[in-house]
Amino acid sequence: MKPQHTTTQSSDILTTAQFEWLRNTISAYGGIVLDVGHRRAVEAGIAQRSAALQLTLIAYMQLLRHPEGRSELQLLVELVLNHETSFFRNRPHMRMLDELLLSELHAAKPHGTPIRIWSAGCATGEEPYSIAMVAREWMRRVPGRAIEIIGTDLSTDALRKAREGVYRVRTLQNLPPEMLAQYFEPQAESYAVNESLRALIQFYQLNLLEPFPAWTQRMDAIFCQNVTIYFSPTVRRALMEQFHSCLPVNGLLFLGFSETLWNVFDGFHSRELGGSFVYYKRAYTAPVAPPPIKQRKRAPINQKLQPVAPQVMPRQSLRAAQPKPVDVATLLENARAFADRGDLELAIAEAGRVLNADSLNDQAYLLLGVIYIRQGRWQLAIQQLDRARYLRPEAPLISFHLANAYAELGMVEHAQREYRGTLWKLRDHAPDTLLDGVAVAWVGETCRRQLERLNVALARKGV
Repeated sequence: MKPQHTTTQSSDILTTAQFEWLRNTISAYGGIVLDVGHRRAVEAGIAQRSAALQLTLIAYMQLLRHPEGRSELQLLVELVLNHETSFFRNRPHMRMLDELLLSELHAAKPHGTPIRIWSAGCATGEEPYSIAMVAREWMRRVPGRAIEIIGTDLSTDALRKAREGVYRVRTLQNLPPEMLAQYFEPQAESYAVNESLRALIQFYQLNLLEPFPAWTQRMDAIFCQNVTIYFSPTVRRALMEQFHSCLPVNGLLFLGFSETLWNVFDGFHSRELGGSFVYYKRAYTAPVAPPPIKQRKRAPINQKLQPVAPQVMPRQSLRAAQPKPVDVATLLENARAFADRGDLELAIAEAGRVLNADSLNDQAYLLLGVIYIRQGRWQLAIQQLDRARYLRPEAPLISFHLANAYAELGMVEHAQREYRGTLWKLRDHAPDTLLDGVAVAWVGETCRRQLERLNVALARKGV
């Protein structure tokens, strides 16, 4: 039986003020900045947790306000956050780690000390295990150097799964068959990580907003991919400063394709390697002391002061001193061009640059949503498309793509609502009109067919 809610129907709906308070509370706890597109996830999480505790909405909110509610806040955050990941998600990074970067770290390290790698925000463990597989392959070619890998995450549930190291077949699709055979053991419908990988990794719970423990110091490389995309600029900057202090000069920082340090933190310099960017810690440069100010000889009181002509910078120098404006339109066109030719990760990175310059660019969010649909990353697609719709609620294609993503996830009611919304938004468009190269008539007909298909599916289930 389903758990019985003790709340009334009206009190289960968050007011705007309640949602804002929860957003601020979650941001203060975990650094995550949730937009209005996450409201459904927050409400679903609260409904689940308040029902489990048999509390009304008001009582549950009061619990979160008290210090003893911190563990409950942790559970709520875990329900809201998406821990979706995969093995070898960022192939260029893994390839360059194997072919070049581990050897560079090896050459720079004293003999007898291990290379230390930190996967910050490791979710359910796919990233640190991927790093461990690369490390094992490299260690065969370069014996005599130990490698330590540490995975951390805020979520206790995600870490439990990481420590178990048992994964279903669909999450292993990116693995080469020889690695699957060498590093995993079959278990019914799943595969378990073998001991040779487990021996390289330790997992710890860590909130990246809290002071780092001592073991985070003297890291050689830090992976923090797709973790900071929902952090505020202030939180992101503070986190980069923390990472900077954990690394030696020329220590490595790996970010996700859509993440950048541009206008965030300048303590790292980037290097393009095999189609991906890697960040290196800069050497600290002490600020140059300004020259001493010469004291002007004080004029006699009865002497008239002569006016001093202002120092005027040449007009050409003024132009050169001004920062070059970011051409958002060109970046967006580049992102579309990359997507059109199938370079999806480059398109994601370019769209991320657009959003760094213009965080309210609905076209960039729409493009990211469509790319994630093409990659089958449905939850990420919904997040980006929700943002695009918030900025441009009248756009039919945004609702259409959202409907397709919901349908793929089996969220029938959400899909039906979005298909109907698409038809409503198409009502003022002529059938032969093109929307981003797609005919209105085709979109409308597809919506009607999908609605019929979903209605038949519900009828078969007896809903």
